[in-house]
Amino acid sequence: MNRQSTSQTGRALARGLTALGLSCLAMPAMAIDPGDARVLSQQGQRLKVELAYASEPGEPISAVSFSVLAATAPAGSFSPSPHLFTIMQPESSNRVILQSAEPVSAGQIELVLGLGVEPGRKVLYKLNIPR
Repeated sequence: MNRQSTSQTGRALARGLTALGLSCLAMPAMAIDPGDARVLSQQGQRLKVELAYASEPGEPISAVSFSVLAATAPAGSFSPSPHLFTIMQPESSNRVILQSAEPVSAGQIELVLGLGVEPGRKVLYKLNIPR
């Protein structure tokens, strides 16, 4: 390969990488707008929470877009393991159901959720658990 064809190949490669970079910038950012949380369980039951959310029309959001990062009860109360929550999404709806593996007897729980489509974004919910 001579010097001229190497230079042309290099320029072609640079143009291709520039085009690829620009196409990545043009991709729309996926965003979830988390809404209100509603507690569906009572003290002594497994914690069950319904979380409504909004997203752009046609945006592919699923239950795997959500994760429980922390579940904290007041001092002296049992806190459910955040890694043992089941996350479900009813078909064709903009809501997810979070359910703990263990019963919760505390009157309050703080949940910190991660949004997988927006790395690093965390949402805090302070929940009152009815008797």
